[in-house]
Amino acid sequence: MINELTKSILKLAYPVMLGNISLILLNVVDTMMVGRISPQALAATALGGFFYFTIAYSIGAIGNGTLAMVARRYGEKKFKDCGKSLDTSIIVALIFGISIVLFSWIMVNLMAPILSNDQTVVPLLATYMEYRFYGLVFFLLVRVFNGFFAGIGKTGIRMKANIILTIANIVLDYLLIFGNLGFPRLGVKGAAIASTISTALCTLYFVLVSFLSYKSDYFLFYFKYVDFQTAKRILRLSTPLILQSLVGSGGYLGFFWIIGRIGTIELAAANVITSMNSLVSVVYSGLAVAAATLVGQSLGERNIGKARGCIFEATKWTGICMLFFGMIFLVFPSSLIRIYIPSQDVVEVGIIPLRINAAIVLIYAVGTVLMFALEGAGDTRFTMFAEILITFIFYLPWVYLLGIILHWGLVGAYLGEMIYATSHAVFMGVRLRSDLWTRIEI
Repeated sequence: MINELTKSILKLAYPVMLGNISLILLNVVDTMMVGRISPQALAATALGGFFYFTIAYSIGAIGNGTLAMVARRYGEKKFKDCGKSLDTSIIVALIFGISIVLFSWIMVNLMAPILSNDQTVVPLLATYMEYRFYGLVFFLLVRVFNGFFAGIGKTGIRMKANIILTIANIVLDYLLIFGNLGFPRLGVKGAAIASTISTALCTLYFVLVSFLSYKSDYFLFYFKYVDFQTAKRILRLSTPLILQSLVGSGGYLGFFWIIGRIGTIELAAANVITSMNSLVSVVYSGLAVAAATLVGQSLGERNIGKARGCIFEATKWTGICMLFFGMIFLVFPSSLIRIYIPSQDVVEVGIIPLRINAAIVLIYAVGTVLMFALEGAGDTRFTMFAEILITFIFYLPWVYLLGIILHWGLVGAYLGEMIYATSHAVFMGVRLRSDLWTRIEI
């Protein structure tokens, strides 16, 4: 029998999962379309996309802070303060976004030659990043609205917004990349413009839904009620998450830099494994958002027992799901790799790392759910310091030691990845066993 807590978790989680599936579909189609232009165009969008999302997702952690704040106020039945939190987050997102956009042209032209030394790629890379950064404000607003609707338990709105984003982006890619139906043929520039416009349409959807269906219940868009104290609370929650995201992205980049020093074939195999992990993340990311929402709401209700129960149920179902995927990685590694690339060299190099990854994905997924639970409680400083400590002590040094110094290659790198995932899960678990996170006031 599925208990009420599990039903609540799954009700929140499955729309997030479906929305994430639509975004994965978008990435696949986007890659296929850009790949038809040229290898240089594909390289430009891949490098430019990584740099853009490193900045965008880091600043977009404002949305996680919004979720924690709104969920707590929702649990306290302070619905007007839910709206005030959203309004304040919108203003903060606009300030951050506009500030970065104003300097984006200088930034992308400085970064393009650093990201690539191929002179045929650099101008395409600069153009792509320039037009992607024009849409940064919309991306940050989407993240803020995501946080608000997750905080009040309406993750279905987020799912519909992601589907709109996906459909709009695919259609605009078809029109602007290739110049179909009378539209100009813009290539890489068209791909970036398509992403920016589709993100703007997603933002518009959120605004319309909020205004038409939630404005009166949550006192939305009354910006005159926004005060400095609310902004201070949101920034206090979000700033550690921004730094945490930057460190996490840097650690991930460092992981691939180390693998690149091991060898090109190993790098190709690691990219394949990462792609598989992105598919699996659809499941545990949904459960993680559900855990954050319910923990925040439960603490707002002053029901610590319910908060702990939500964490247990979310972690349990994450473990069950990841065991299933892990068994697939463990039993069918060569077949899975061949789906991505037929090279026998890559297959042979990737088999053992993918089997190690079967354990990694289970441990990391559990750690992620525990981390989101802490963030939902407002314990963002701890998660930030833990990420910094783990990345620079238990992650990159071990990946380098095992992969490069001891010459264990890709196997060593993934053993280092396992040390990172295990340390991460242990840190989060130990913190949750204490009562410190239950005492945090937001």
